[in-house]
Amino acid sequence: MTPPGLAGRRQPDSFRERGAEWSERVRPPSSRRPHGTMKESRRPIRSCLLVALVVSGPLACGSEPPAADEGSEPAGARATASIPADSAATARVAARARPVAAALMTTLSGRLQEAIRERGTAGALEFCNVEALPLTAQVAEEQGMEVTRTSLRVRNPGNAPDAADAEALEWFQAGLAAGSVPPALHVRRLRDGGFRYYQPLMTAELCVQCHGRREEMAPEVVRALDERYPEDRATGYAVGDWRGLLRVTVPDTSAEGH
Repeated sequence: MTPPGLAGRRQPDSFRERGAEWSERVRPPSSRRPHGTMKESRRPIRSCLLVALVVSGPLACGSEPPAADEGSEPAGARATASIPADSAATARVAARARPVAAALMTTLSGRLQEAIRERGTAGALEFCNVEALPLTAQVAEEQGMEVTRTSLRVRNPGNAPDAADAEALEWFQAGLAAGSVPPALHVRRLRDGGFRYYQPLMTAELCVQCHGRREEMAPEVVRALDERYPEDRATGYAVGDWRGLLRVTVPDTSAEGH
């Protein structure tokens, strides 16, 4: 479901460096170390998940990637329409969506840390494979809004983008190609009603234990990936890379409250 022509583009250094800066902010100094071959580790990987929450801070962050000229598109050609970052609608949607996004990332982070402590990185892949999607559905039910994670290069097919997500991913990828700093959030209006709130997921240093270059991963992690995700596309990332999006679907009635 990757939009044509987007896969395999190299990300500009400015974007990669900003992501690395975000990763440093959420990681305590004692956990920072030079890059090198990744070894099996039982240290908490909090920064891999919570980096998304740091990125979602200010409402406006840097310049926005260029949007497509929607006026030139045939009616109904796209599933969504971009909403300006400084609009009242964006502010209302973000106010409702941020707590939902935070609830998901906090839940997944806590359970993943527990799995790492008990089973190590390779063993924790069982948690990701078996429990992550049900936990996501549980958070969505508790919060009353649909929430998920998606990417152009998914590991779990259950996180594959739909048509609206593909347009948001394309929008972020266009910004990458132009060298833009990623915005803290992006909101799109669904053609059939409601909104989609997106915030970028960046690659922190500890994420590369199972999302980095395969030749630098611990052998047991590679074996576990091959066993549980034979069609895995979510490797080859470096610290600071953009990996995908966290998405919250906000109904019209939620966004229009004052």
